[in-house]
Amino acid sequence: MMATLTVDAVIEKSGFGRTQILYIFSSATIFFIELMSLVTDGILLPTIKCEFDFEQRGASIYLLLTRVTFFAGGVLGGRLGDRIGRRKSILLGLFFQITIINISVQMYSSVMYTIFHSLTKIAFGVVMPSAYSLTIEMCPAAKRHFVKICFGLAGTTGAFVGAFIGRFYEIYSWRIILTLVSLCCCLPMLTTYLLDESPRFYAVHDKIDQARLILLKVLHRNNIVLPESLNLKKDSIIEDCGSYKDLFKHGLGQQSVKLIYLMMIKGIFITTLYISIQYIFDKKDEKTSKNCEHTLSRNFSQIALSFIPDFIILPSALQFAQTKGRRMSTSVCFLTSSVFLALSSTIPAGSLFSITFGVGVSAAAAARSVLVLYTSELYPTTLRSVANGLVWSADTLGSIVAPFFTEYIVIHHPRPFIFVAACFVFTCTFVVQCIKRETLNQPLSASVQDLNKHSSEVV
Repeated sequence: MMATLTVDAVIEKSGFGRTQILYIFSSATIFFIELMSLVTDGILLPTIKCEFDFEQRGASIYLLLTRVTFFAGGVLGGRLGDRIGRRKSILLGLFFQITIINISVQMYSSVMYTIFHSLTKIAFGVVMPSAYSLTIEMCPAAKRHFVKICFGLAGTTGAFVGAFIGRFYEIYSWRIILTLVSLCCCLPMLTTYLLDESPRFYAVHDKIDQARLILLKVLHRNNIVLPESLNLKKDSIIEDCGSYKDLFKHGLGQQSVKLIYLMMIKGIFITTLYISIQYIFDKKDEKTSKNCEHTLSRNFSQIALSFIPDFIILPSALQFAQTKGRRMSTSVCFLTSSVFLALSSTIPAGSLFSITFGVGVSAAAAARSVLVLYTSELYPTTLRSVANGLVWSADTLGSIVAPFFTEYIVIHHPRPFIFVAACFVFTCTFVVQCIKRETLNQPLSASVQDLNKHSSEVV
């Protein structure tokens, strides 16, 4: 007897087994290595600035270029993920990243190094949206929050390891360190190559045979009894695939604007807050920058202390999102962030300030994680990577504005700015409540046409 099923029905029937674990492991490895690379680069930045004799203006241009290219990579990566496939986009981005990093470390001109190093951020932006879309599309609804927990913890652990690796600058050249870190990308390249493309992607592109084979392999790997046959039937809907114009059509415009606003606010204020706390602790160390010396021992302790709340708040927020809903969890996270940030603005510099401030920042980061999960569930398969790329990189777009706040506000008034940031984050709580649709345990839509019907592609 011929069975007609939806992709969601097959994924739900397969449950959470070996297939999903393989996809989560591969993508979480990407998050781990990418965050490790970013933090290692940040820790080594003072050494790089000293070698190339960057002035303040040159360092600002360097940071601006890396953030702009990071945003461009997210936008481009979303487009590629919905056009050529999630798997191909990941492999292309990782290969490009390894190549460009190994070229950039051979540059002894500050201009050429800045250009090539900025290009590596494009590769980072290309990889992330597709990696998340690929994994989330292979997991049942009840385990989507677990995917984000794994990604978040992998990224936080990678950042912690990156901070530790950066301390070896006294033993090895920063060029050797960055080269070795880049070669770690070979592992996720191998694991991604061994994985299959998302059957949802094949279904919306009318590649029915490929979708059938992947779904059958998923059931087989998870030891699920296979049906006698699968009747695959799907009309072509590639005309609205991967278009940023379509992202703002069919009632999605207001949702997109609100999500972008929330991500930008988080990017602007959290990035600036990190700079402000660094300024608070570094006011007495003006001689350090003149002599081109590090204070990595102390910086590493601060970084490690700031990561501790992430290991507690992030899983708690995503588990709360699975029980009470995405909107409720995001609101609670933003509200918690504003309260702790406002409280930290009244506490003298010290361990208590670091913990209070860290909880406020971690709560905002947890809200971002829930919003990324919400975005991947809200938008259809034809626009999922595009939406993930734009909303996810809007955080970076906000951080581009952060240096202006740093130069004109934070340096002179770090404490009042923390309170102002708390007020703006507090407004995010109400913006979230304006997002009407809840996606908890809802099936993933295939296209904008069936988005309002809460249905997915038929297979």
